[in-house]
Amino acid sequence: VCVNEQQAHLPSVNRQLRKIGGATNRLAESIVDSVQHVRHALQGAEKRQVLLESWYSFASEHGVHVQKYMDRSTLQKFNRLLIKLAISWVSFICDECDPNDRQTFRWAVNALEFALQRTKGRIILSLDEAEFDLLRQKVASCMTLLISHFDILGARSEQVQPIPER
Repeated sequence: VCVNEQQAHLPSVNRQLRKIGGATNRLAESIVDSVQHVRHALQGAEKRQVLLESWYSFASEHGVHVQKYMDRSTLQKFNRLLIKLAISWVSFICDECDPNDRQTFRWAVNALEFALQRTKGRIILSLDEAEFDLLRQKVASCMTLLISHFDILGARSEQVQPIPER
C-alpha cells in the first residue's frame, strides 16, 4: 500500500519513468506469453522437453519476481497470464513428457507447485469453466504421474537384496 506517492520534481523525468515502467511490464508479459511461441519453434528439436521445461521455469520465476513491482491495474492482467502459463505448464508435463522419466517427476512437482500458487484463494474463481475443467483434468493426470513414480518398499528396485541369515 502506497502511503505517500512521490514523484520527481521534473515532469520530463516522470514521463520517462512511466515509459520505463510500461516497457518493463510489456517485457514481462512477452516473456510469460512467449512460451507458446518457443514451444512451436522447438517442434522436432533435439532435447525439446528439457529446453521447454527450462523456458517454463524461467518464465514462471520471472513472472513471480516482476509481480512485486507492478501496479494494481497491470497486476490483474498479468495474473491472468500467469494462470494461463500454469495451465500450459501442467498440460505440457502431461501431454509431452515421458511419464517413466525421473526428470518428469521433478518437473511435475515444479509445475504443480506453480499452478497451486497461481490459483490460490479467490483467484481460482476467475477461471472460466473450460479453463477450470482443463486445469482439473491435467492436475489429476500429473498427480497420477507422481503417484506412479513412488517406489513403495523398494518394489521397483533393480537389485533385490538378499535377507541376511543369522
